[in-house]
Amino acid sequence: MSRLLIHALVLAAALGALRVFLVHQGWLFGSDRVFLVDLLVSAVFVVSIGFTRFRLNQQQEKSEDKTQGNVPFNDLLTTATAVIGVPVLLTSLLNLIAPSTPANLTASPCRKAQTHNVRFRG
Repeated sequence: MSRLLIHALVLAAALGALRVFLVHQGWLFGSDRVFLVDLLVSAVFVVSIGFTRFRLNQQQEKSEDKTQGNVPFNDLLTTATAVIGVPVLLTSLLNLIAPSTPANLTASPCRKAQTHNVRFRG
């Protein structure tokens, strides 16, 4: 694996950890904002998968004969599954670890309302 791929994966993991920390501390709140951060983390992972696939194809082209020009359907299907499945898995995992709205709330909060680490006022 190349250094750039490792850096991209570390960056995505750091963004995911930062997202969990910010939601638990109450600094990142609101479903819209949390969704955008989830989208950013997933995009970094998808780009790293695409870059890895591109680099692997380049290495295979250098080592193989140039007569085979078509890519097998199984390789395309595997890549498409990874590109679709990884963001869904990451978003689900991040929402399981630190949901934007805690499950113990009795009612939905107002839109863009902070819900973590907030004192009760009543």
